Amino acid sequence: MSISQAGAGRTVPGVIDTIGTAYALLNRQPYVILCLVGLDVLYWLGPRLSPVVFMRVVADWLGRTGADAQAQSLVSELGLQFDNLFLLLSDVVPTLVFALGVGGLPELPVFSLRMELPWWLVPPAILVLSVTGVLLGMGYLTMLGRLVRGYPVISRELPRAALQNGLRMVGLYLILFGLFALLMTPATITVALAVLIGIDAVILPLVSLFLFALSLWVFLLTFFVEEAIVLSQAGPLRALYLSYHLLRSYFWQALRFILVVMLIQTGAPIALSLFTRTPWGMPFASVSYAYLVTGLALAAMLFYRDRVAGVLAQQASKRARP
Repeated sequence: MSISQAGAGRTVPGVIDTIGTAYALLNRQPYVILCLVGLDVLYWLGPRLSPVVFMRVVADWLGRTGADAQAQSLVSELGLQFDNLFLLLSDVVPTLVFALGVGGLPELPVFSLRMELPWWLVPPAILVLSVTGVLLGMGYLTMLGRLVRGYPVISRELPRAALQNGLRMVGLYLILFGLFALLMTPATITVALAVLIGIDAVILPLVSLFLFALSLWVFLLTFFVEEAIVLSQAGPLRALYLSYHLLRSYFWQALRFILVVMLIQTGAPIALSLFTRTPWGMPFASVSYAYLVTGLALAAMLFYRDRVAGVLAQQASKRARP
């Protein structure tokens, strides 16, 4: 169904039909999954940048500030679990290794190169890899967007469009980070006062519940921002506007779609982990998960495309009312 049809008030495809159409579209050009497979190969066989030294420095600093041993232990364990900073390249589009973690993969001694970065180099490395991950992820989604539109996936316009979409996504992250910091300031002050007064046993659960509800709402609100950036060429604020109004106008359809996507993305790594126990099963698991995730990304774009015109028509109708 085209955008104009969706805007004309006709019935849009349901969740299952949208997902089926997405995988049929993917089967025409399945090579696009190689982007995710390539990242998995890098995570599995490439060098690993370890932040263990930095996490030890943070744990020691916490100890000097009076933090208990449990907090220091949690920080140290976090460094051991997240033992490869290259995983930050998947902060927009997850891969199988990103979902399972490096520790659950079969090791090949020939490719087990592990580099511990100096503690002062870890923060800039995190920043550079995070921005690079956003640009790579949006480049991947830009290719999928061209596939949805019926354009050639690989063309001379692709690098420029991918860079523009990546920069828009970086701007969106900066806006969300600023809003998060703005909201966390009163929450932090409230918790600190509660600890001083001695009512933290009552306040902390309430603050935790508030932050959980807020995180859930932000997750739903921003679920279609990538699609808005890629398909509507929207800037950060416009992408938030379109994602919010699509969720508001098609709430139950969107909620069903999000639940199906999350169920598949959560369950697939668990099932495929049976194949990652040996080096011979790893390629099959990586290709299978890349195929599943790419199909879901295409489905999200189709879901957005079939409904955004209706959202814009509703907003225009409201503005036209006297």
